[in-house]
Amino acid sequence: MTRGTGKRSKNKNQNLKDVFKKNSRQILEIAFEKGDKGTYIDIGPNSSNFNSLVGTLISKIPYHYSTWKEVPSEHTCTLFDELQEYFDLMSHLNGSVGAIIRNGLNTHFGII
Repeated sequence: MTRGTGKRSKNKNQNLKDVFKKNSRQILEIAFEKGDKGTYIDIGPNSSNFNSLVGTLISKIPYHYSTWKEVPSEHTCTLFDELQEYFDLMSHLNGSVGAIIRNGLNTHFGII
């Protein structure tokens, strides 16, 4: 079996890191809008980087859980913290629709 070079992991979310650096390492804006299914989805110029980071974070969680609710908090408790290193989530999560957006993010995590 051939093993990879290990170089790919260095480039994970490289575009996000570049945008973050270009923004003087200031938190990036992310916006949400209500989608067709009633949950909030991310939109805007940083949306693709947000989705890439979500995918990277989710890939660290073992895949043998059949639903997001079954994933132990030890795997999920750092997800929002890691997202907030790059993105302004607090302005959305503390607002009147914060619980709805949090639920939408949880749904998003469960889908990926």
